[in-house]
Amino acid sequence: MRCHTSVLVFALASSSPLLAQSLNIAIGPPTISPSSSYAGAGRPGVWNAIQALHASSAFGIVDVDGNATSVRIRQIGGMISRSTNDPGTSGDDEKLMDHCMVTTNPTLETCIFIDFLEPGEYEAIVYAMMPAQPGVRAYVSSDEEPGFPRIIVGGAWPGQHQELITYSRHHCIVGPTGLLRLHSGIVPGDPAALGAAMNGFQIRKLPPLLIGDLNCDGVVSVGDIAGFVLALTDAPGYVAANPACNIDHADINNDGVVSVGDIAGFVALLTGG
Repeated sequence: MRCHTSVLVFALASSSPLLAQSLNIAIGPPTISPSSSYAGAGRPGVWNAIQALHASSAFGIVDVDGNATSVRIRQIGGMISRSTNDPGTSGDDEKLMDHCMVTTNPTLETCIFIDFLEPGEYEAIVYAMMPAQPGVRAYVSSDEEPGFPRIIVGGAWPGQHQELITYSRHHCIVGPTGLLRLHSGIVPGDPAALGAAMNGFQIRKLPPLLIGDLNCDGVVSVGDIAGFVLALTDAPGYVAANPACNIDHADINNDGVVSVGDIAGFVALLTGG
């Protein structure tokens, strides 16, 4: 079950801090956070460390460049704050993945409410691996992702971030309320007593969709070839190299995935065919 709270929207004065574009959040002790050079599975930059206690709110959130924002982060549902030494993690990976908020209630998820975002399209990366417990999984979702897909995340630390083991990726649409909601819950049929984790999350605002524009300069040209090849062969590498762009620009045939099926359409865009 998702958490539900009333949505409050405030008018922000022009003197208010900047609305957020991209945020990195580590859930755990407020004195422990990855370094700003750490990208995780997304974009490097300043990491905010928040405890995300049940029914709590966090303010003073900065974006990946260290700029103050008006963002407020609330958490409902997760009751247990857990820190466990996973023998496989080290360095910044350890600082992010060895700490988490946990729910053991099969009818109540750990629910993160992110208020006061700019409306638009966002990528959300949710870390949901239970440290040192490879048999525990999480059921991850976002209310703002069209279709509300549920993604199962979990397993043993694989040596580096790997989708569906350490994190899930979501394409979300934030409306005029500026609210983005992320959830981690018990996978149906899994033992609730083992819990489900949320270690943190990253969000970044995506540019408007322009099919074929892989360097996000506003036009489709030969300058996009290198980006298209990278998106096709190494999606995480593309995201890391183009943090302000949108890998969906490479989905030329609009089938929901970037694959060899998009090559012919990309060539046609370049040649006018």
